[in-house]
Amino acid sequence: MNASTRQPERVWLMLLAATLLGLLLAATLLIYGQHRRSSTLLASIEPRYARLAGLQASALQLQQLSGQLDESMAQYAYPPKGEPANAGTDALQRVREQAMASGLHISSSQALAASEEEGFYRVGLNLYLSGPWSQVAQLLRKLATLRPAIYLQRLQITSQAGHVPGAAQNVDVSLGLFVLQERS
Repeated sequence: MNASTRQPERVWLMLLAATLLGLLLAATLLIYGQHRRSSTLLASIEPRYARLAGLQASALQLQQLSGQLDESMAQYAYPPKGEPANAGTDALQRVREQAMASGLHISSSQALAASEEEGFYRVGLNLYLSGPWSQVAQLLRKLATLRPAIYLQRLQITSQAGHVPGAAQNVDVSLGLFVLQERS
């Protein structure tokens, strides 16, 4: 009886041990698979994290560079706030003031509708004026120094009375100008 009663217990113990060993093996495989997936994910995230950490460490320098870029951009284009028509009107007013300060007569002036070009609004300005050639040259030099910049697209100069030696040369001038405004 002793041998027969021990035999089923032994079988049950062996089955229990095999089941526990199987569960341990399955858990080990599951944990190993999770570890491999996690390692792969960490390896893919690590370069991005390093870039972000580098950007975060350089935040002050990037802010300074951004400020310098904004200052430089303000030299060449109007800021994105406001309507492009306002930028055109402001630029036209500045050109008119410079022309009047140079002693030139303004026949007409007009700010044109804005067009979009590569991240900017381009606002055209037409100006017709007349006066002595020396004052026109003075105006063109002044326009080159205005900020935000006013760009010259077209210049047409016509003599009013031909060339008279020793006399001031009066000319009619047609200016095609434009200014840029950043798009937001």
